[in-house]
Amino acid sequence: MKFFRLVLGALVCVVLLPGVSRAEKSLFYDKIYRKVDQHQAISLRATHSLKTPRILELAKDGSDPAIRSLKQAAQYEKNGKFLLVTDDNGNNVFHVAKNVQTVQVLAGLFRKFYGAKASQQLSTLINNKRNKFGETPLMAQINAAHADTFKPLYNFSLLKQKNDIARYQLAGQQGMLPKIQNQNKSFYCKEIRQLASSNGITLLQAAQIQAAYHTNRPELLNLVQEIAHKIPCLVNN
Repeated sequence: MKFFRLVLGALVCVVLLPGVSRAEKSLFYDKIYRKVDQHQAISLRATHSLKTPRILELAKDGSDPAIRSLKQAAQYEKNGKFLLVTDDNGNNVFHVAKNVQTVQVLAGLFRKFYGAKASQQLSTLINNKRNKFGETPLMAQINAAHADTFKPLYNFSLLKQKNDIARYQLAGQQGMLPKIQNQNKSFYCKEIRQLASSNGITLLQAAQIQAAYHTNRPELLNLVQEIAHKIPCLVNN
């Protein structure tokens, strides 16, 4: 508030000052507006009274104005460290992202700041960062009944990599590999279930719970079917 009062006072002084050319006033206005934008950008890293970083607030809000604000403010950041912050519960930006559009914007910012290392940073946040409740971003998103964020987060996950290998091993490939017997299924599925679980609940079970609770949201039932199809190790095991 003090910052904007000072800005307002400075603008008033320039308007009232005699002998100041229009070009000089225009240059002054530009400098002031840039400072205002930079002040807003700082808030991406700053925290409010509840100690939640501004970027997490914007990601959680997920509205068009919030996304625009996120993009604009990020222009003034020198590096991508603001994308790695967490709140007091250990949530990162992907734990709290409201929808698929928010996830896509965040992924775009990772590519902007990290370039060739973007995939590595994304993988770290999505795979290795569990909040204090033991949730990965994938689990947190499902527990928040966000069906549309599953696919992009899953595609970046170590779970997908391991699951693709397990499915290949379990099914065999036209005789190139011997078909794995059922008694060996638990061997290939053990790691998958660990990656896809928190507090003893799997992604599939979490999706089933949400679908049963939100009976008016067919996209959650579709999510149950998608997970069961993509990750067979979670079905009846």
